[in-house]
Amino acid sequence: MKIIIRLLYLLILLAVIVAGMLFTFRNTTPVPLDLFFVQLPALSISVWILASFAAGGLCGMLFTLGVALRLKTGNVMLSRKLGKASTAAQTAGDTPAN
Repeated sequence: MKIIIRLLYLLILLAVIVAGMLFTFRNTTPVPLDLFFVQLPALSISVWILASFAAGGLCGMLFTLGVALRLKTGNVMLSRKLGKASTAAQTAGDTPAN
């Protein structure tokens, strides 16, 4: 079953690469990009679109990284509290009740 899933991932990856290449070959018109204070050189429109997708993906990964780190530190703190509570419960269980 794992080999079928890997082949499916490989097929999807290949399809994405082929679609990206076709998109690049079909959109070769050079377009300058004007960003209020800076004018970037004229590159093909496919380069600008693919660059914007890549920049959006990187921004999304950075935002997700912040949330993941916050959740990871919360898990570490809870694990420490659980360890302390567990040792406290064990020592309380060893002590005879009056």
